[in-house]
Amino acid sequence: MTMSDGGAKAKSGDDEPKRMIWVDGVAYMDMGDFEGKKWGKLDLKAAAKEAGDEEMTKAVTAGLDDAEQDPAQQLAMFLGSPNVKHLGSGQVDGVRAEHYKGSLTVEEGLKGAKTVNALKPEDREKLLANVKKSGIKGYDYDVWVNSDDLPVRMTVDVKTPLGTVSTSASYSDYGTTTAIKAPPASETTDLLKILKEAAERSHSSSI
Repeated sequence: MTMSDGGAKAKSGDDEPKRMIWVDGVAYMDMGDFEGKKWGKLDLKAAAKEAGDEEMTKAVTAGLDDAEQDPAQQLAMFLGSPNVKHLGSGQVDGVRAEHYKGSLTVEEGLKGAKTVNALKPEDREKLLANVKKSGIKGYDYDVWVNSDDLPVRMTVDVKTPLGTVSTSASYSDYGTTTAIKAPPASETTDLLKILKEAAERSHSSSI
C-alpha cells in the first residue's frame, strides 16, 4: 500500500507518500534511508512470541487477520446496518458504481474485528468502555459499490475530541493475482532487533 498524511504535513508540502509492503504477516516500511538501508522490517507476531505472552500473541495474530480482511466482509458489515442510505449511482475510477452512506456504532464497528473477538469477555468490555471514554461514538462510512457488490472506494471517518480521522481506500482488479515479494535482506533493517538492543542497553546502564 501507499500511504500519505492528508493533514498538516500535506498542507505544508512536506508529505511524501510512504510505501508499505505486507508479506506473510510481516510489515516492511519504506524508511527512505535508515542506517544505510531503505526498508524497516517489523514482525509483530515474532515480537509477541518473544515476549512469551500467549494472550498478546493471540491478539496480534487476530490483528494481522483484521488487517488482511476481505473488503467484501467489511462491506457486508456496513450494509447490514439499518443506518445506511443509497445516494444514487455514478462513475468512480472509471467504474459504474452505487453510492451508499451511513454509520456504525462503536459496538457494530468492533463486532467483526478478530482482534476484539480474541480478547477475554471482560477485556472486550474494558476495550469498548475505553473507546467510548475516548469520545469516539461511531464510524461514518461513504462507500461506492460495483455491479458485483464489491467496494470500489471506501472512506471511513472517525470523529474524536481531537478531530476527525479519515481513512480512504480504493479497490480494483478483483480476481487477479499479484506476486508480492519481501524486499531483499540486504536492503532491510530489522526494527525489532534494534528495539531489543536499545532496551538491553538501557537495562545495562540502569544497573
